[in-house]
Amino acid sequence: MADSNESLSPVRKWIKKTLITNIPPGTTIWSNTHGKEFELLTGVSHADLLSKWFQIKSDGTPLYDTKGTDPTFTTCTSFLPRFATKVRLAGKLPIKYRDNRSGKDIDIGLKPFKMNAEVGWIPAFIADCAGGKPREGDFFMMGHNGQADHVGIIVTVKGDQWSVVAGGAGGRGTKHDGVKRSALGPRPGGVLGWLNVDHYFDGWNGPDVGDVPDDY
Repeated sequence: MADSNESLSPVRKWIKKTLITNIPPGTTIWSNTHGKEFELLTGVSHADLLSKWFQIKSDGTPLYDTKGTDPTFTTCTSFLPRFATKVRLAGKLPIKYRDNRSGKDIDIGLKPFKMNAEVGWIPAFIADCAGGKPREGDFFMMGHNGQADHVGIIVTVKGDQWSVVAGGAGGRGTKHDGVKRSALGPRPGGVLGWLNVDHYFDGWNGPDVGDVPDDY
């Protein structure tokens, strides 16, 4: 079963409470109907999406039978790093580092499809063989045919069931995108692994939000 709130670290509690407060289970924040909320979560507007997926006429009308600058784009890859930065800020962790060669400050941005190179990465095949499981708040990565193709955050774990939050709920074919909170259900297939947020956000010194109720 899921760990009790008492056994969750402050950063895990903060992640879980932030997500369940803003995105109830079964809710999707759509780009075309929840514009401001969607843009806050992803940093991408509905107009931005359309220009990535389609060519745009001078009057702003999308040409749906054309391809834009990035026709395969979905916001799973913008939601997760943006949220990771919010976790850093809440925990008083740096969001930039100084590049000694250039002398410039560089953003510490999580690269979602390269999480397997980060401190705290746990490959699923190793964890599964050892009987290990992710915990609430961990960042997961999925893939098929050897390629990563989806990322998100595990909000609730109950045995082998997960509730997650992830961008990419729509896509070019639907002409909109969304950040979705799934209801509790079986662990999805194709999980490559997860990022242990206690290790990745080592030194996190944000508020302890106290007990966080299960919400699934």
